[in-house]
Amino acid sequence: MKEFEKQIAELDNKIVKQQMKEQEKALGKEKDVKKNETPQSEEEQLFTQAFALDQTQKMNHVFKGLEREKNTLESEMKLDANRGIYSERKQEKLIKLEEKLQTVQEQIKENGEQSTEEKNNGFSVPV
Repeated sequence: MKEFEKQIAELDNKIVKQQMKEQEKALGKEKDVKKNETPQSEEEQLFTQAFALDQTQKMNHVFKGLEREKNTLESEMKLDANRGIYSERKQEKLIKLEEKLQTVQEQIKENGEQSTEEKNNGFSVPV
């Protein structure tokens, strides 16, 4: 019985070692896949950066529009307050606009960080 339990323990150890090796291989492959995800040629990198720039510009346009709408709403609320009127609907809309502005601003920041990382990965556009 003891010999049988000893063999089972050895098999369990071998299984654990094999699983660890497979996990290490999988992690290694994931790292290789991430390396291969970056474009290889300068044309592909340029295209990727152009796309990121276009996306950032569109997000910036949306941000400015939301900011204009927020400023208008704040002005309306000040005028209403001078008249003695308080609008919960406008206050709720203002809160939602501020949340959207924050979300868009975070996305713009992320796009900027991604394009900076791509530039730092060895690609530079000649001026």
